[in-house]
Amino acid sequence: MDYDTWLKEAKQYINTNIQYNEKFIIKNLFNGNQWETLSKGERISFGRYFSELVKTEKIKGVKKIERKANNHSQYIKVRE
Repeated sequence: MDYDTWLKEAKQYINTNIQYNEKFIIKNLFNGNQWETLSKGERISFGRYFSELVKTEKIKGVKKIERKANNHSQYIKVRE
């Protein structure tokens, strides 16, 4: 799995398709069943990677908020 490619695609989707104050989960940042092509371990690993980048503010304009009932991390797009 190439984290840089997936991260670039996720950031591009956030910048062009997510409105300010809109909540989202990571799998919604990818088209169709693209997310499902990853193994469960790869999805978890990328989720942790993405979460750490948000936490350390290396992904600007995104904040982590409460988890959904299904334990997926939820994020919100905010103004920088």
